[in-house]
Amino acid sequence: MSLTPQVYRSLRIAWQEGIPAHIMLAVIDYFLVPYALFLGLSPTQVGWVVAVPHLMSAMMQLIAVRSLQWFRSSRVYFLVMTTLFQSMMLFSIALIVFFRTDTHFYALILCVSIFRILLGLSNTIWGSLVSDYLPPEKRGHYMGWRAQITGLSGMLGVIFSGVFLFYVKKISEVYAFFLLFLFAALCRAISSHLMAKFHDVKHEWVPGTHFSFFDFIRQAKKSNFVKFVLYSAGIMFATHVAAPYYSVYLLEELKLNYLLYMFIHFSGIVAGLISYPIWGKHADITGNARLLKLVGFLISFVPVCWLFSKNVVYLMFIEFYAGFVWGAFALCTVTFIFDAVTPAKRARCLGYFNLISGLGIFLGTVLGGQALEIFPKLLGSSFYSIFLLSGILRFSVFAFLGRAFQEIRHVQPVTQGQLLASVCGVRPLVGLARGWNVFPELEQKPKVE
Repeated sequence: MSLTPQVYRSLRIAWQEGIPAHIMLAVIDYFLVPYALFLGLSPTQVGWVVAVPHLMSAMMQLIAVRSLQWFRSSRVYFLVMTTLFQSMMLFSIALIVFFRTDTHFYALILCVSIFRILLGLSNTIWGSLVSDYLPPEKRGHYMGWRAQITGLSGMLGVIFSGVFLFYVKKISEVYAFFLLFLFAALCRAISSHLMAKFHDVKHEWVPGTHFSFFDFIRQAKKSNFVKFVLYSAGIMFATHVAAPYYSVYLLEELKLNYLLYMFIHFSGIVAGLISYPIWGKHADITGNARLLKLVGFLISFVPVCWLFSKNVVYLMFIEFYAGFVWGAFALCTVTFIFDAVTPAKRARCLGYFNLISGLGIFLGTVLGGQALEIFPKLLGSSFYSIFLLSGILRFSVFAFLGRAFQEIRHVQPVTQGQLLASVCGVRPLVGLARGWNVFPELEQKPKVE
């Protein structure tokens, strides 16, 4: 399939705008919790700052599904407006540091919630538009190539943010956070400016593909896809019992500086980038469902490992392991959805998937915050109690929901032990070479002409 010059130019812009966009995401994803702690919020309040925006964003996924129909002839305009408002919200978040009153807790929740809602809406439209640019046989290669470029930019964003806070804090921590989130707002504005150059392609709405959220849920007993959604949401619920509080633990209990904090999270990001091509090759041969079940088991050990040492180097290794296995979960979740759902229903199913996952994140975060206050200390730390609880819940989801859904493609039959040995490079499966090729997608720019 030959692409028009306008579409080819849009695809070039799509990876270029992803660079400032993912630098912005690195700031908000990894340094919002340190910012909230600097503002004087308690660990429980930090949990609400994480939980409420995810709940609001999840609820708005119902509108995100509708927005594809409302803006199918002007998706570029919708993208530009939503991303510009995201930039404004990041600027508002930056300003909160100068107004540290009794209401700054609610102001932060409000601004982050609006940001997350707009981010969810723009991501839905962006995915719809860019996927329409590409023929199906080129879509995976282009998206994988772009993901590694944007992943590297996000990694640089984390490094810059950690180093910037560490040194500028010595002058003024107030201005350090203000300038950091102002920088994130500028990155989003640059991304929005580039998106304005996209070529608008009218989205073809297929009649008869509408089904309500309750119709979707009613299929839970017989739909393989709904069972997969419940498994994924269960993992997200169990994970977020602990996930928002790792940063609080590092900064408040271990008293790490921003440089060490950055290095721990940096190791996880590097592992994720390394893991994508490794898991991707195995998913092509063994299927996404088998990998999702394997990493569901491996993810269970992550929070428990945090109990054994407070050594920074040890925690970097644990975060590296976590980033590696979570890379598989993120990759296989997306590809399973693309395999399981027809293009006409994909946006709606993805919206419902995000809604249920968002509810899981909200409930898990709230449970973790309450458990942090109520549960007795374990090994001298309240955080260890919720880390252990998260590990038990993750394993329970794997044990009870992991067998509910099946692979939909015809794939090579392997045991979980054979699959794990192949991923570790001990005994590669048939069709896979020994060794890890870390960045295969960056070796050659995808040809989409």
